Amino acid sequence: RMRENPAARALREEGADMERAVMMGAPDVAALLRWLLKLTNSKRVIEVGTFRGTTTLWLAEGVPSDGKVVALDINEDFAAPGKVRWAEAGVADRIELRVGPAADTMQRMVEAEGLAGTFDLVFIDADK
Repeated sequence: RMRENPAARALREEGADMERAVMMGAPDVAALLRWLLKLTNSKRVIEVGTFRGTTTLWLAEGVPSDGKVVALDINEDFAAPGKVRWAEAGVADRIELRVGPAADTMQRMVEAEGLAGTFDLVFIDADK
């Protein structure tokens, strides 16, 4: 049985009636990703497409306390409810939200920040 953090459940339920609710990650997919992160001892993750941050929360639960989820989204307002729930779940310190076009952000991460090859998983859940 899947254990859903109460903060993740609240975030999902609060957004269920939104016009763009279909953009939220499904809890079963998020649970699988969390399990895979733990199974592989992954510490660094990029999430492309954060929206409300439900999957982001699950990803942050899957990395150790010194791990990092770099969450990329084009719209900071969408992630505002997630920030509250990330803190409530005790994982906010594992999440770094970067706002802007994901392709540009990742290019900057590689070229200017030297982060090529430093991530264990990239989850693309955005405009495809």
